Amino acid sequence: RAILFGLLSKGKTQILGSQNSEDVLNSLKVARLLGIETKIKNSVVYLDSPGLEGLSTPEKDLYFGNSGTGMRLFAGFLSSLKFESVLTGDASLSCRPMMRIIDPLKKMGAKISATNKENPPLKISPSSGLKGINYKMPISSAQVKSSILLAGLNANGKTQVQEKYQTRDHTERMMKTFGANISSTNGIIEIERSDLKTPGQIEVPGDFSSAAFFISACLISTNSEIMIKNVGVNKTRKAFLDCLLDMNAKIDVTNIKQLGTEDVADLIIKSSNLLPVKIKESIIPNLIDVLPLFFLI
Repeated sequence: RAILFGLLSKGKTQILGSQNSEDVLNSLKVARLLGIETKIKNSVVYLDSPGLEGLSTPEKDLYFGNSGTGMRLFAGFLSSLKFESVLTGDASLSCRPMMRIIDPLKKMGAKISATNKENPPLKISPSSGLKGINYKMPISSAQVKSSILLAGLNANGKTQVQEKYQTRDHTERMMKTFGANISSTNGIIEIERSDLKTPGQIEVPGDFSSAAFFISACLISTNSEIMIKNVGVNKTRKAFLDCLLDMNAKIDVTNIKQLGTEDVADLIIKSSNLLPVKIKESIIPNLIDVLPLFFLI
């Protein structure tokens, strides 16, 4: 997301704390294909972008590897642009359903299609201009919500997304950091056309989903204790932590502070005798990628 919004903002952006992971590196490669100057030095990502209007037609397909988040979010704003793009991924991503973003984007006027039934690659043809829509989410998905909001950044009129259950709100928070005209009330998120402005520097919280593996390993190991620093504990992201605490997990949440618009904390985890827990439907959207860890625990 930091790379994406830096790409959409005219000027220079420094990103601190980014993971040196495949998803991030693929996003950087896509940014370069769209005409952005990028480099990594001492673990800091540097972007220099001409802004949304200055992006250029990619000379080859945009490859996202295994990142459904990358493909769905980039597809949102690419659908509003006046050039063609093709979005591809690895074998796993090529089996992921994409009609959930194609349908609402088409309602906004996007010319987007899946070239493998409802699966990637995605082909996006030049847009003659998107229009805002009111969209009631049929499924709870932060990726789908984000894709629509990113299309709304460059659409005429107001775009409104309504959620049954709140999903992760990292996109909305970062949009505010970059000056987007966005608001959220009672499960309804609204956005209007916005010219983004880079804050110059942005610090990324430690990824909770990555931390979850180490948290789980420590809890079910004997005589173990670890500390994980600066983990993002956004309230729409920490359902896994809340459930573990309900299971009698020995986890101390300390040094709570803010990085930009995101809450972070240090976690001290100790081996624990865990109790069963009942997981309710309403929190599944905020657990979706760590459910396999619950099965393990």
